[in-house]
Amino acid sequence: MSFAQPVEQRRRASVPLAPMLDIMFLLLIFFVTTSSFRAEEQQIDVKLPTAQASSPTQPRRTEVIVNVKSDGTIVVGNQSYNPPALFEMMRSLTTDYPDEHVIIRGDKDTRYETIVSVMDVARSAGVKSIYFATVKEGRQVGK
Repeated sequence: MSFAQPVEQRRRASVPLAPMLDIMFLLLIFFVTTSSFRAEEQQIDVKLPTAQASSPTQPRRTEVIVNVKSDGTIVVGNQSYNPPALFEMMRSLTTDYPDEHVIIRGDKDTRYETIVSVMDVARSAGVKSIYFATVKEGRQVGK
């Protein structure tokens, strides 16, 4: 009579790491590429006007930044627009994303008429939230 226990080979449960690493790298690439767009928008040479009563807003994941240069050029995402083309772009944007925010970064030397026309185009296209980018007095960026 043998009291020896039978030898069983137990397999340890394991998590396959290769597919999980693939997913992690894809997510990393996605977040790196999407976060770099916001930095490009603010690199456009626009001298923002100062304001004493400005208050910072929380950045959102989805917002369109419209840059208006001192010569009146309208730039969105490194592409120049005229008012009719800007209207078409914003109209398709509000159709897909009705709660989209638009930030107008107008140069301090831009004619008031150009800023108003960009704001009018955004309102006509159905944009509900329009913000103006300013710099708090004493912190002038892009001097």
